[in-house]
Amino acid sequence: REAGELAFNLLSEKRLPLYAFFLSLRERQGTHDDEEDERIAFRMHHDGEIDVRASYCILAPCKLLGLIDETAPTSSEKKINHAKGDTSSIISSNPLLAPSIAKHISACQTHEGGFGAEPHNEAHGGYTFCALASLRILNAVEEIDVDNLRGWLARRQMGYEGGFCGRTNKLVDGCYSFWQGGAMAVLDEWDRGATEMKRGGGRSEMKREKKEEEYEEEVDEEEERE
Repeated sequence: REAGELAFNLLSEKRLPLYAFFLSLRERQGTHDDEEDERIAFRMHHDGEIDVRASYCILAPCKLLGLIDETAPTSSEKKINHAKGDTSSIISSNPLLAPSIAKHISACQTHEGGFGAEPHNEAHGGYTFCALASLRILNAVEEIDVDNLRGWLARRQMGYEGGFCGRTNKLVDGCYSFWQGGAMAVLDEWDRGATEMKRGGGRSEMKREKKEEEYEEEVDEEEERE
Protein backbone atom coordinates (compact mmCIF):
# COMPACT_ATOMS: atom_id res chain seq x y z
CA ARG A 1 0.00 0.00 0.00
CA GLU A 2 2.82 2.39 0.92
CA ALA A 3 4.59 1.76 -2.39
CA GLY A 4 1.35 2.38 -4.26
CA GLU A 5 0.81 5.69 -2.49
CA LEU A 6 4.39 6.75 -3.24
CA ALA A 7 3.93 5.89 -6.92
CA PHE A 8 0.61 7.75 -7.06
CA ASN A 9 2.09 10.84 -5.43
CA LEU A 10 5.07 10.79 -7.77
CA LEU A 11 2.87 10.51 -10.86
CA SER A 12 0.60 13.26 -9.56
CA GLU A 13 3.65 15.48 -9.15
CA LYS A 14 5.14 14.68 -12.56
CA ARG A 15 1.87 14.54 -14.50
CA LEU A 16 1.77 18.11 -15.79
CA PRO A 17 5.55 18.42 -16.40
CA LEU A 18 5.28 15.26 -18.53
CA TYR A 19 2.37 16.79 -20.41
CA ALA A 20 4.44 19.91 -21.16
CA PHE A 21 7.39 17.78 -22.31
CA PHE A 22 5.22 15.69 -24.61
CA LEU A 23 3.72 18.80 -26.18
CA SER A 24 7.22 20.15 -26.83
CA LEU A 25 7.85 17.16 -29.12
CA ARG A 26 5.08 18.07 -31.58
CA GLU A 27 6.08 18.69 -35.18
CA ARG A 28 3.83 20.19 -37.83
CA GLN A 29 3.72 18.24 -41.10
CA GLY A 30 2.02 18.80 -44.43
CA THR A 31 1.57 22.08 -46.24
CA HIS A 32 2.25 24.90 -43.80
CA ASP A 33 -0.01 27.41 -45.54
CA ASP A 34 -2.94 25.01 -45.83
CA GLU A 35 -4.78 24.30 -42.57
CA GLU A 36 -6.77 21.45 -44.14
CA ASP A 37 -3.52 19.65 -44.99
CA GLU A 38 -1.99 20.21 -41.55
CA ARG A 39 -0.82 17.09 -39.74
CA ILE A 40 0.78 16.86 -36.31
CA ALA A 41 3.49 14.28 -35.64
CA PHE A 42 5.79 13.75 -32.66
CA ARG A 43 9.55 13.32 -32.26
CA MET A 44 10.99 10.52 -30.14
CA HIS A 45 13.08 13.13 -28.33
CA HIS A 46 14.30 16.66 -29.03
CA ASP A 47 16.09 16.63 -32.40
CA GLY A 48 15.11 12.96 -32.71
CA GLU A 49 13.35 11.07 -35.47
CA ILE A 50 9.69 11.57 -36.29
CA ASP A 51 7.53 8.45 -36.62
CA VAL A 52 4.41 6.76 -35.25
CA ARG A 53 6.37 5.14 -32.41
CA ALA A 54 6.58 8.59 -30.86
CA SER A 55 2.84 9.12 -31.28
CA TYR A 56 2.12 5.89 -29.40
CA CYS A 57 4.80 6.41 -26.72
CA ILE A 58 3.22 9.80 -25.95
CA LEU A 59 -0.48 8.99 -26.28
CA ALA A 60 -0.34 5.79 -24.18
CA PRO A 61 1.05 7.35 -20.97
CA CYS A 62 -1.14 10.43 -21.50
CA LYS A 63 -4.17 8.15 -21.63
CA LEU A 64 -3.08 6.41 -18.41
CA LEU A 65 -2.47 9.75 -16.69
CA GLY A 66 -5.83 11.18 -17.73
CA LEU A 67 -4.24 13.85 -19.91
CA ILE A 68 -6.38 13.00 -22.92
CA ASP A 69 -9.71 12.42 -21.22
CA GLU A 70 -9.70 15.66 -19.28
CA THR A 71 -7.96 19.02 -19.39
CA ALA A 72 -8.35 21.76 -16.81
CA PRO A 73 -10.27 24.79 -18.15
CA THR A 74 -8.21 27.95 -18.52
CA SER A 75 -10.98 30.47 -17.88
CA SER A 76 -14.02 30.95 -15.66
CA GLU A 77 -16.24 30.77 -18.75
CA LYS A 78 -14.99 27.27 -19.54
CA LYS A 79 -15.61 26.25 -15.94
CA ILE A 80 -19.20 27.45 -16.21
CA ASN A 81 -19.72 25.65 -19.53
CA HIS A 82 -18.22 22.45 -18.09
CA ALA A 83 -20.52 22.68 -15.08
CA LYS A 84 -23.45 22.84 -17.51
CA GLY A 85 -22.21 19.69 -19.26
CA ASP A 86 -20.66 21.45 -22.26
CA THR A 87 -17.15 20.01 -22.69
CA SER A 88 -16.51 21.33 -26.21
CA SER A 89 -14.34 24.18 -24.97
CA ILE A 90 -12.24 21.76 -22.92
CA ILE A 91 -11.75 19.35 -25.79
CA SER A 92 -10.79 22.12 -28.19
CA SER A 93 -8.23 23.42 -25.66
CA ASN A 94 -6.36 20.11 -25.45
CA PRO A 95 -3.73 19.87 -28.24
CA LEU A 96 -3.59 16.10 -27.82
CA LEU A 97 -7.17 15.89 -29.10
CA ALA A 98 -6.40 17.83 -32.29
CA PRO A 99 -7.76 15.95 -35.37
CA SER A 100 -4.46 16.67 -37.13
CA ILE A 101 -2.74 14.05 -34.93
CA ALA A 102 -5.00 11.22 -36.08
CA LYS A 103 -4.77 12.63 -39.60
CA HIS A 104 -0.99 12.23 -39.62
CA ILE A 105 -1.14 8.69 -38.25
CA SER A 106 -3.75 7.72 -40.84
CA ALA A 107 -1.50 9.11 -43.58
CA CYS A 108 1.09 6.47 -42.62
CA GLN A 109 -1.15 3.61 -43.86
CA THR A 110 0.24 2.14 -47.06
CA HIS A 111 -1.44 0.62 -50.11
CA GLU A 112 -0.81 -2.83 -48.56
CA GLY A 113 -2.92 -2.00 -45.51
CA GLY A 114 -0.27 -1.84 -42.79
CA PHE A 115 1.49 1.25 -41.50
CA GLY A 116 4.95 2.62 -42.07
CA ALA A 117 6.98 4.79 -39.71
CA GLU A 118 5.87 7.89 -41.62
CA PRO A 119 3.95 8.56 -44.84
CA HIS A 120 5.25 6.72 -47.94
CA ASN A 121 7.29 4.19 -45.89
CA GLU A 122 6.97 0.41 -46.18
CA ALA A 123 4.35 -1.23 -43.94
CA HIS A 124 5.94 -2.80 -40.85
CA GLY A 125 4.50 -4.78 -37.94
CA GLY A 126 5.89 -2.67 -35.12
CA TYR A 127 4.80 0.61 -36.65
CA THR A 128 1.41 -0.87 -37.49
CA PHE A 129 0.75 -1.73 -33.86
CA CYS A 130 1.86 1.72 -32.70
CA ALA A 131 -0.28 3.47 -35.31
CA LEU A 132 -3.40 1.38 -34.68
CA ALA A 133 -3.11 1.58 -30.89
CA SER A 134 -2.68 5.36 -31.13
CA LEU A 135 -5.79 5.68 -33.29
CA ARG A 136 -7.71 3.50 -30.84
CA ILE A 137 -6.69 5.79 -27.97
CA LEU A 138 -7.90 8.75 -30.03
CA ASN A 139 -11.13 6.94 -31.03
CA ALA A 140 -10.20 7.47 -34.68
CA VAL A 141 -9.85 3.93 -36.08
CA GLU A 142 -12.71 4.59 -38.50
CA GLU A 143 -10.51 7.09 -40.36
CA ILE A 144 -8.39 4.31 -41.91
CA ASP A 145 -9.05 1.45 -44.32
CA VAL A 146 -9.85 -1.19 -41.69
CA ASP A 147 -10.54 -4.03 -44.15
CA ASN A 148 -7.22 -3.47 -45.92
CA LEU A 149 -5.43 -3.47 -42.55
CA ARG A 150 -7.16 -6.66 -41.45
CA GLY A 151 -6.08 -8.41 -44.66
CA TRP A 152 -2.46 -7.24 -44.29
CA LEU A 153 -2.30 -8.51 -40.70
CA ALA A 154 -3.74 -11.91 -41.69
CA ARG A 155 -1.20 -12.28 -44.51
CA ARG A 156 1.70 -11.76 -42.11
CA GLN A 157 1.12 -15.19 -40.54
CA MET A 158 3.24 -17.74 -42.40
CA GLY A 159 1.87 -21.18 -43.17
CA TYR A 160 5.00 -23.28 -42.57
CA GLU A 161 6.17 -21.90 -39.22
CA GLY A 162 2.82 -20.57 -38.03
CA GLY A 163 4.48 -17.41 -36.72
CA PHE A 164 4.39 -13.87 -38.05
CA CYS A 165 6.74 -11.84 -40.19
CA GLY A 166 7.08 -8.10 -39.88
CA ARG A 167 6.96 -7.12 -43.55
CA THR A 168 6.03 -8.59 -46.90
CA ASN A 169 8.49 -11.30 -48.06
CA LYS A 170 10.36 -11.33 -44.75
CA LEU A 171 11.14 -14.20 -42.38
CA VAL A 172 9.18 -15.14 -39.27
CA ASP A 173 10.37 -13.53 -36.05
CA GLY A 174 9.04 -14.20 -32.56
CA CYS A 175 8.66 -10.51 -31.72
CA TYR A 176 6.00 -10.12 -34.39
CA SER A 177 3.72 -12.48 -32.51
CA PHE A 178 3.28 -9.47 -30.25
CA TRP A 179 3.29 -6.65 -32.81
CA GLN A 180 0.98 -8.33 -35.32
CA GLY A 181 -0.98 -10.30 -32.75
CA GLY A 182 -1.35 -7.21 -30.58
CA ALA A 183 -2.62 -5.20 -33.53
CA MET A 184 -5.19 -7.92 -34.22
CA ALA A 185 -6.32 -7.78 -30.60
CA VAL A 186 -6.73 -3.98 -30.76
CA LEU A 187 -8.65 -4.28 -34.01
CA ASP A 188 -10.85 -7.05 -32.61
CA GLU A 189 -11.65 -4.94 -29.53
CA TRP A 190 -12.54 -2.00 -31.76
CA ASP A 191 -14.71 -4.25 -33.95
CA ARG A 192 -16.70 -5.41 -30.91
CA GLY A 193 -17.10 -1.83 -29.73
CA ALA A 194 -18.30 -0.68 -33.14
CA THR A 195 -20.83 -3.52 -33.24
CA GLU A 196 -22.08 -2.64 -29.77
CA MET A 197 -22.45 0.99 -30.81
CA LYS A 198 -24.67 -0.02 -33.72
CA ARG A 199 -26.85 -2.07 -31.40
CA GLY A 200 -26.52 0.40 -28.56
CA GLY A 201 -29.57 2.52 -29.32
CA GLY A 202 -31.97 -0.39 -29.06
CA ARG A 203 -30.25 -1.92 -26.05
CA SER A 204 -30.14 1.36 -24.17
CA GLU A 205 -33.85 1.81 -24.72
CA MET A 206 -34.53 -1.72 -23.49
CA LYS A 207 -32.41 -1.14 -20.37
CA ARG A 208 -34.21 2.14 -19.67
CA GLU A 209 -37.64 0.50 -20.02
CA LYS A 210 -36.55 -2.38 -17.78
CA LYS A 211 -35.38 0.02 -15.06
CA GLU A 212 -38.65 1.92 -15.28
CA GLU A 213 -40.62 -1.32 -14.90
CA GLU A 214 -38.52 -2.38 -11.90
CA TYR A 215 -39.03 1.02 -10.30
CA GLU A 216 -42.79 0.87 -10.83
CA GLU A 217 -42.87 -2.62 -9.30
CA GLU A 218 -40.96 -1.38 -6.25
CA VAL A 219 -43.39 1.52 -5.84
CA ASP A 220 -46.37 -0.83 -6.09
CA GLU A 221 -44.86 -3.15 -3.46
CA GLU A 222 -44.25 -0.20 -1.13
CA GLU A 223 -47.87 0.96 -1.53
CA GLU A 224 -49.20 -2.54 -0.82
CA ARG A 225 -47.10 -2.77 2.36
CA GLU A 226 -48.46 0.57 3.53
